[in-house]
Formats: sequence, C-alpha cells, structure tokens
Amino acid sequence: MNNSVTKLLSIIIFLGLLNGSPENTNNLVGSISPNWALKTTGGDFEFLNNYSIVSDLELRKNGDGNQERKVVIISFFATWCEPCIKEIRELQLLKEQYANKPVQFFLIDLTEYFRKGEERKYNKAKKAAPFLKELNLAKIPILEDNRGIVADKYGVSNNIPRLFVIDKYQTIQFDGANDQLTLFSAAAGVHCVPVHG
Repeated sequence: MNNSVTKLLSIIIFLGLLNGSPENTNNLVGSISPNWALKTTGGDFEFLNNYSIVSDLELRKNGDGNQERKVVIISFFATWCEPCIKEIRELQLLKEQYANKPVQFFLIDLTEYFRKGEERKYNKAKKAAPFLKELNLAKIPILEDNRGIVADKYGVSNNIPRLFVIDKYQTIQFDGANDQLTLFSAAAGVHCVPVHG
C-alpha cells in the first residue's frame, strides 16, 4: 500500500479513536453521521449504532454481545467503478493492519441502485459479493443500499468511490468528497467516476 496513504489514514483513524476534531475542510467533516441500518449480503442487518453513537447514548446491543465503541470506515462503491475496486484493495490491506484495533470496516454497495437508474447503462454490472470474492476482495462486510437512501443521506449520489471515517461518537472525521477525490484515489492520482452527468 502507498506509504503516504497508510500514514494519512492512520492519522485519521487515530483521531477517530481519540474523538479528535480535525479542521473542517470537507463538507461533512465534524458533523454527526446519519444513522443507518443496512442489509448484509448474507441477509442480516448491520446498524451504525452497534459501533458508533453520540456520546450521551449507549450502543445498540448487537448479536455478539460486544458493546465496544469503534471507529467505522465506510466506502460507497459499485462493481463497475474501477477506482472503487482499487480503493477496496487498499481498504482490505488496512483492515488487516487494524485487525486488533477498535475499527469496523464496511463496503456500501450501490450497484443495484445504479442498475435501476433511468439510464439503465449499468444493467450488466456484476453482483457485488460474487464479484469481490472472485477478485479475492471479500474480507470486508458488504452492505446493500439498493435504493440509495443511505447514499443520499451522505450526499454520495454524484461520485464514487466515497470514503467516510466516523469516530466512536458518530462524528465524521473524514469525508472523501474533497475535490471529488477519495483518499486512495488522490494518492494514486485517479479521479472518481462521475455517476450522473
């Protein structure tokens, strides 16, 4: 992984662990993250407030009984988006690096949402779970946002990939919208793929 990317994201994750507030230079940085409940590709549901919630509230009880607050890293993607796949590769490596830390990674799949779009140009896009498994990129849980509701809450409708780092107290510490580049795409010099004209 690009060493500068690793260092930058490590600093952002560290700030999230400390509940620090970096300078607000992105549109959602410093704001409370929208809550969400999304279906996994296995049919269960994941909730943001299983891992991160505002400071005066308690975490939602999850199935494994773990009540530890975590930094949550989410990446909105679609299978037809090449920069998204590059970002997922980097996130998977980062997930391995943070395996024993209170950090939870999720991929939020928008493939079906775009498949249903007016233009219908993504009809032949592959389904996320088998596609990522085929690429050996199946280590991060995939959440389905088939109607784009969560994407709209985060303002993701125009460009993907879009990465967010949410601290333990549900504050957004990083928003990949800056200059329409995500952290990884910026390091690689690859522009995000525009979704709508």
